[in-house]
Amino acid sequence: MSATSQLGAAGDQEEEEGCPWWISDEEDEEDEGLSVAASERAIEELRKTTAGEAREQGCSVCMEDYFEAEEERIMAMPCGHSFHQRCIFEWLELSCVCPLSRFALPTHQETIIYT
Repeated sequence: MSATSQLGAAGDQEEEEGCPWWISDEEDEEDEGLSVAASERAIEELRKTTAGEAREQGCSVCMEDYFEAEEERIMAMPCGHSFHQRCIFEWLELSCVCPLSRFALPTHQETIIYT
């Protein structure tokens, strides 16, 4: 049996729709607002924490471990996930959501509307 015939309906669906069969329109709609930066106010209000208090052993943005002995600035998101300050600030300038849980911080547009 050839690889093409083993794909069956999934392969046919991929060809007919022009995109992979495992990507749905619902996912696209959910992801539309994720590339909007968090508001400056929301970023400034992140809580400072320490390596000992953080749930994670390291930053999931740069993949480096936290070191208690160093005077690292570690910031906690409202969802509880922690990251190096430099890493999460850069991340939030591009996307308003937590890199781990997708918890959304207010955007600049939301801040204008609600204040």
